[in-house]
Amino acid sequence: MGIFYLNHNVLELQRSDQNLITKLKEITKINQYLDSQSFNMYVYSNLWNIPVLGGTLKSFLYRANRDEVSVVLLTLMNTGPFYYENSVVANLTITPNINGVSSFANKLLEICFKDKHSLVTSISDETYLINRSYEVSSGIITHEIVNHIGIEDLTTYFEQQFNPINIKDVFEKIEEQNYNIVILEDAKKSAQQHNFLGRFIEIYKVIIALEDIELSMLREGVPAAERKKIFFEQTGFEISSESDKTLNIRKYKREREFIIPVAGKVLFDWHIKIGNSTRIHYYIDKQNYKIYIGHCGKHLGTASYNS
Repeated sequence: MGIFYLNHNVLELQRSDQNLITKLKEITKINQYLDSQSFNMYVYSNLWNIPVLGGTLKSFLYRANRDEVSVVLLTLMNTGPFYYENSVVANLTITPNINGVSSFANKLLEICFKDKHSLVTSISDETYLINRSYEVSSGIITHEIVNHIGIEDLTTYFEQQFNPINIKDVFEKIEEQNYNIVILEDAKKSAQQHNFLGRFIEIYKVIIALEDIELSMLREGVPAAERKKIFFEQTGFEISSESDKTLNIRKYKREREFIIPVAGKVLFDWHIKIGNSTRIHYYIDKQNYKIYIGHCGKHLGTASYNS
């Protein structure tokens, strides 16, 4: 199930009971809509204490009529699901700048950065987080956060979502959008013979992440152990190089050798692990910004695993 973090900035800016109730109704509609799309809306763990109309949101809801909106909001504040404030991250850079001064807007983007979370939904008339996309970075680590303002924007997002039903859809989408990623014919052949158990959107996302995350780290000289750690933190999937023990077995080494333009035969020992049975072997030409996928399918043989 997917997740959106709620940005509640606008609630603090309301100047009348009716305006505040209108915004609370909007939150309820957003929550219901996301639920219909099998997504969760997470709220700030201290939502009940945000200042509204001279008091707190909690005190306002308890004195308001016990209608559906109040019940839904009180339930969210009491049981969540929540996102939580984390310790401060030093020297964060946010691009573009937040519109105006808002301690919570900065805090929300910081929380998203720490959680490696990318999807935010803001109430309409948002005045601080007014851009669709923000990049938050700390040194070599950069994280993109996408901000959808209002339920109409959310509706458009879900209408435009890529929902592949087979591996051919995945490869066609990648080739259509990403000129730096090359799917070799060997990868397409291996994919045709494999059962991906419906995990096509995950295949798509991790291949795209090779350009967004792995290529950047390689060009910056990030050590292998750190690259593995960061890739896992940002995608939830492991990358790894093959062991010398496996590569010393000629049969298994040949399975990982593929021909690419200019360089000829190259060893694709780095791979992404998806479950127990699926592996994506890749080679990155960091000088020419090219990522080659040589194998996408069954777990190839290793010294400890015979495919």
